[in-house]
Amino acid sequence: MSAVEEIRSRKLQPIYNALESGNWRQAVRLCEKRDVERWLTTKALKANGLWRLGKYDEALELCLHVQGASPTDEDTLAAMTYNYRMMNRREQVAPLFEVAVAAKPRDPALIKELFMCYVKAKQYLKAQQTATKLHKVDPQGGKFIIWAAATMLIQAERKDSSAGVMTLPLAEKMTVKVLQENAANGLRPVGEELRLCLDILNLQGKHREALEALERFEPATGGEASGGATVSAADESRGTIEDESSLENGTIVNMQEAERLELKAELYEKLGGAGDLARAEEVVQGLIRRSPDQWSYYVTLLNLLDKRHGLSEAVAGAEAGGITRPEWPASLSAALELIRSLQQEYPKWRGPFLAEMEVFRRAIAWFGSGYTPPAAQEVDGTAPASEPPPSPPPTSSGDEMQQTPPPLVLWGLLCRCISRYMAVFSAKLCCFQDLRPHLTLFAIGMGEGESSGGIEEGLAWLRDFFRREAAESRAEEGATAGDAEREQAPLDQAQREIGVKRCVVAVWHLDFGMRG
Repeated sequence: MSAVEEIRSRKLQPIYNALESGNWRQAVRLCEKRDVERWLTTKALKANGLWRLGKYDEALELCLHVQGASPTDEDTLAAMTYNYRMMNRREQVAPLFEVAVAAKPRDPALIKELFMCYVKAKQYLKAQQTATKLHKVDPQGGKFIIWAAATMLIQAERKDSSAGVMTLPLAEKMTVKVLQENAANGLRPVGEELRLCLDILNLQGKHREALEALERFEPATGGEASGGATVSAADESRGTIEDESSLENGTIVNMQEAERLELKAELYEKLGGAGDLARAEEVVQGLIRRSPDQWSYYVTLLNLLDKRHGLSEAVAGAEAGGITRPEWPASLSAALELIRSLQQEYPKWRGPFLAEMEVFRRAIAWFGSGYTPPAAQEVDGTAPASEPPPSPPPTSSGDEMQQTPPPLVLWGLLCRCISRYMAVFSAKLCCFQDLRPHLTLFAIGMGEGESSGGIEEGLAWLRDFFRREAAESRAEEGATAGDAEREQAPLDQAQREIGVKRCVVAVWHLDFGMRG
């Protein structure tokens, strides 16, 4: 800092202190001193104080006077930007920096601020042109070309320009060129660069090319890359999320390995072929092994299985008539085996238990839709059923279920899944909400709908089922009556939860009615 700048900063500091402490009158008086009153920065700060004091016309007139003087110094521009935002005149900020950039066309800091102003004002075409100009002034390894490509993508997505879609091939070439140049220099692409390239390709429908780009340009990750190679020194110099200076300098953070695998599975799913969907299932199963408690992975896996084998479509066709119901696919048994192995490996995690219940909840829709839940004694075999008695349901390995089981067996399997879940998580507050979709399934089958009363019917159904099952177990193993009470405790707690929720809803309606 030069001597002149140091003196200037020392004289302006009391004004900043007065504004920060909320002493607006003192700030205005300090701005009217003879030695500082002619400075543009002082006038901008005085406008701030006048606006706070309610003198809006004087403050706006002073801001327009400062803008007419075409300021280029950082302090004045920062003060004017703050004033216009406070006055809700954000559209005036971009012209302010346009004049400054015209006066200093080789200043990267001013051009960056102008780019940000255009983005905030949603003027993406001007932002694209500014980013291209910024790249010519300061290349920085193609960073600002990525900015320009991002604005092209936004224009195409918003369809606010007739040339928006036509710019996508150009944006693709620009992005791929930057990735290739960085790869030639030993730099792996960071997450946002690669994600931008994939978004541009996907918007053009080039899913296969996007998958090839994801495999070709292996992104830098937070630790080791997927191939086992560590991040190079050149990669580290670009900054990671752990490097605070990289955030201050605007360096893009690295892509996590899980995100890369999620993108890979998403691209395989978009391709839609049977082989592509099978590969997507393999990728998602790998993600599940990495994060067994991530619920979204299980949902994605079941959706892929449904799409690959056309289970929902087959059910719709069967209901319409003329098409047989789908068969139990081997890949669903493999998924069930994976889920049960994770239950044994992580017995205190909810994810695998919820996933198993979801499998059989969907299986009832796929292979037993239109089948009313039987009485509890029909499931455990103590009363005659409306169809031949089913074989004992498999409970340990997915290998035992290679054929489509009867609907009666599916209901029994779902009951046992609920029982295993309750044995571990019945004391948790999340228990009721986790079981609600499955209890609702029982209620809908009984024609009760999704009301809490219907859920109570589902609880009664399960209680009857577990009571009979516990009685048989006591007869065979000599268990005590206390064991039966412990079996019923989770269901009793769920019923109490329903009562509490009813009271809360009633109080809320009463309070709302009194306020109205």
